[in-house]
Amino acid sequence: VFCTPCELDETAHSQYDATNLALFGEVDFALTERVELTAGLRFERRTADYAESFGNRFEPTDRMLGGELALAWNFAEPWTTYLRLARGYKAGGFNVSFAGVDFDQVDNVTPAQIEFDPESLESLEAGIKGVWLDGRIRGEIGVFAARRDDQQVKIPLQLTLGDPSSFLFLTENAERGRHRGAEASVEYRAAESLTVSASLGLLDTEIEEFSLYPALEGRAQAHAPRSSFGLAAEYRPAGGWWGRVDVMGRSDFYFDYSHDQKS
Repeated sequence: VFCTPCELDETAHSQYDATNLALFGEVDFALTERVELTAGLRFERRTADYAESFGNRFEPTDRMLGGELALAWNFAEPWTTYLRLARGYKAGGFNVSFAGVDFDQVDNVTPAQIEFDPESLESLEAGIKGVWLDGRIRGEIGVFAARRDDQQVKIPLQLTLGDPSSFLFLTENAERGRHRGAEASVEYRAAESLTVSASLGLLDTEIEEFSLYPALEGRAQAHAPRSSFGLAAEYRPAGGWWGRVDVMGRSDFYFDYSHDQKS
């Protein structure tokens, strides 16, 4: 099919600026000879400015608070146990792929969706680790659980059915998500120049609430295999040359939120 002229795209201009100002600190307390407490806090203020040639403009200000409270207890040689409560965050932003979209011609998006909000995460971790044979063997096992509020999820979208040139990705906020799991690792220095190690991970995730895309509620998060493992051997002689071999594996997982099949 030939057409003259044949124009598929419309030129768009956008400008995006952001300024981050952060204040943070951390302090360690030796409560006893065997118990140590760590406390940290971080506050961040982020201002952004987005404008485009089609008249959309946003000037949000995000105020985000994060930190941690951790307790380490060396209750008996060679064992140390730990408990950590933490809050993290991820700044919001803009779907710049919307620049040039005529919102009067599409029904599945609005100009307000150009902007997405910050995400926060509260996590609780606990574990135990030890060192044996004068440091030749090191092992650790831990469990964790986390909740994500306003979770940022990248969604594939086709603005016009049958028009592949209108396909794009946008980031949206799911109201709530969670993940939990366990990890274990061991490292053994078999010789002065040879170290072998192994690790195992178990993970369970879920998008718990997503009002804009309710079909995704109850589904596992993308790129989150339920199990994974790793084996490694490293040879590092005194001469400077060294070599390492790694074998890694993981169970199937959702590659993206547009796929119903696991890969």
